[in-house]
Amino acid sequence: MTDSTTCIRIADQEDLDWLVEQHGAVYSAEFGFDSGFRDAIAGKLAAFVRNRTDFSRIWIGEVDRGPVATIAISERPGNSAFLNFVLVLPACRGKGIARAMMETALRHARNHGMAELRLETYSCLEDARRLYSRLGFRLTEVTPGISLYGQTFDREFWTLKL
Repeated sequence: MTDSTTCIRIADQEDLDWLVEQHGAVYSAEFGFDSGFRDAIAGKLAAFVRNRTDFSRIWIGEVDRGPVATIAISERPGNSAFLNFVLVLPACRGKGIARAMMETALRHARNHGMAELRLETYSCLEDARRLYSRLGFRLTEVTPGISLYGQTFDREFWTLKL
């Protein structure tokens, strides 16, 4: 990944506010999303915590003991898992952190016998979409022209058969 000390660990309670704040800040700066996005992330995270199972995980990627990335996984019906809260801070991109975070979640899903892994993304997240494709995810559902968070984009769902 990088010459810096990098690790991936399970999130603790103190990480949750950081996750929400960083999603809001990054999506505002990079995609012009309004504060409704941050609020939506906070709501999704509250639901994630409320509905957590033994399978559910939120991981934090750290570089030099500071948080720089997040990813979460939850169980869905039909032996399926869902990825959420995928984020790498801009200064840490291009160093293999996103791939390492994704591989951690993939390994977790495979170790628990999941048949497929799904995720939601938006058409404006071009780098993320390229990573998903390289990892074998396939675009399975598109809802064009979604107007949310002060922007218009296509909502996409991607699936990987495990």
